[in-house]
Amino acid sequence: MPDVLQLRGDTTSAHGSFTGTTREVTVDTDKNAVVVHDGGTAGGHPQALEEDLTTHTGNAANPHAVTAAQVGAPPTARQVAAGAGLTGGGKLTADRTIGQAPHTVVTAAHTAVPMTPVLADTSGGRFHPHPAGDPQRR
Repeated sequence: MPDVLQLRGDTTSAHGSFTGTTREVTVDTDKNAVVVHDGGTAGGHPQALEEDLTTHTGNAANPHAVTAAQVGAPPTARQVAAGAGLTGGGKLTADRTIGQAPHTVVTAAHTAVPMTPVLADTSGGRFHPHPAGDPQRR
């Protein structure tokens, strides 16, 4: 016959007035939960059951009332402004996209000609605002 470890246990109410010794482990028989004692806290420290954790982590209703400011999120009233030569932007209540506005160059004949902006790096290479394979890349 295998060895059996059986721990002392009692009801939730009885645990409330019981102070176990340091590192003593008992069982709350109402909750079927393990309680770890520290030698000073009446009732000890009940340990969470898997079902409690699953229920809690699946709760998307913000049970701890955590605010956006507490996690470092910018206020939703803040806006992303598209500066000169850019399009898009807006309040941070939704995803925002910033695009590059079409550029034009005035030629000697004073005719507006569309221009694809190309930025040169210091090594003489070329930077394209559109990834390889994009039909707008020239």
